[in-house]
Amino acid sequence: MTMIMKTTTRKWNDLLNLGKQFQKETLLFEADENGLSDKDVDAEHVAMLHVLAKPSYFDTYECTEPMKICINIAKVQNVMRMFTPSQSIRWEISLNFNKLMISSNIGIGANLNLIETSGHNIPKTPEMTHRAKYEVDSKTLYKTFNSIDKLDISESIKFTGYENSILLHSGDEECIEHVINSANESFNEEVSSIFPTHFLMKIFKQLKGLVEIDIDDDYPLMVMQETDDLIIKEWLAPRIDCGSD
Repeated sequence: MTMIMKTTTRKWNDLLNLGKQFQKETLLFEADENGLSDKDVDAEHVAMLHVLAKPSYFDTYECTEPMKICINIAKVQNVMRMFTPSQSIRWEISLNFNKLMISSNIGIGANLNLIETSGHNIPKTPEMTHRAKYEVDSKTLYKTFNSIDKLDISESIKFTGYENSILLHSGDEECIEHVINSANESFNEEVSSIFPTHFLMKIFKQLKGLVEIDIDDDYPLMVMQETDDLIIKEWLAPRIDCGSD
């Protein structure tokens, strides 16, 4: 079985950077007529990622049969460094020869061995409903998390959702509070959950522009960003036992 995908170096690197946020050596992709998908959890099973690059994300997308593709992230990124961000880069996967062939339109490229997929499990994405949904700027949130983290007063951040804003609270005797203004027309009560700061920073560092965040009382945080070409969903478990922080 073979598969061919082509897009720019920049867009390939965006996918790889999203996938490596859990600091693993490998990425396991699923490919079918719906696009190229990556589902992964961190080593502590606290956070989960699901990325789907639709066929329209690519200039060329040819996948005649569903397949699983496992790659070594560092080796692939070493090859991608040979190309400029705007170059069109072709990936050709041959499962018969267990190879990933990466090439540019001027003939520069490399052949890499694929990694056996039988020992890798693909997690199921959770199905859950949250009462409060907000649309916020991802970079604003990341800068806020970063400034809280530098104060080193707590390892977690409490989200309290109101009708028109989210209050971010960290610390106890010493505390810092930030208000993120965001209309939430579907909910007019109050919900709150606590999440580990370093995971929040990992998630939001990779995102750009507006994102939807869904929260509920002591319930996993869901972060979603969807464009015409790409869907990113991330879930983060709450810290129920953070009262001692």
